[in-house]
Amino acid sequence: MKPEQDNDLDKLLSDLKSEYKTSNAVKKTQSPDNRLNSLLEEFKSEIKSSQTSNQAKSDINNYSAINQDIDSIRAAQKKQKSDDRVNNLLEEFKSEIKSSQTSNQANNDINNYSAINQDIDSIRAKYQNNKDDQKRRAELTYNQNKQEIINQEQQKQLKRKQLIRQAEKWLENLDPTSDEGMWFNQLAESYPSKLDAAINYLGTLNQSDS
Repeated sequence: MKPEQDNDLDKLLSDLKSEYKTSNAVKKTQSPDNRLNSLLEEFKSEIKSSQTSNQAKSDINNYSAINQDIDSIRAAQKKQKSDDRVNNLLEEFKSEIKSSQTSNQANNDINNYSAINQDIDSIRAKYQNNKDDQKRRAELTYNQNKQEIINQEQQKQLKRKQLIRQAEKWLENLDPTSDEGMWFNQLAESYPSKLDAAINYLGTLNQSDS
């Protein structure tokens, strides 16, 4: 039994004793046994009423506690659902970020591949241009050398023609009986003709003069 119930019971017993004494003083003619029985019945009734009241209070307190427990459970469940929802959203967000990163990586790979292809095409174009330039320079050099050879050959032929005319004219003016004429006749014996000898002789003289 709770302390407050013990206090109520002590007070009730004290009231009953006081009432019993008063009742004995006023009603001497009433039977003691009957009066005691009546007081005991009243005591039992009051105890039962007190217990009923205390039980009702206990039930109310238990009901409030149960309601608090239910509210606490509901709040915990609501918080758990909220946490689960947040976790789900976080997982979805992580998945979207991962998917976006994968997509961005694929785009970067494509862009890098395109950039590499562009670099390769640029290198090929530069190499081809250099190759074409080298080919053009080689052709130009060849043509220049060829033209120079042609020019030199033309100059050589021109000089030979001039030398032939000079030799022919020189032979016409040469006196066979002179010292120079006699010496030249001896020189011409080693050549196919006097003209060849004169060309070689005058060519030597021209080189010496130049």
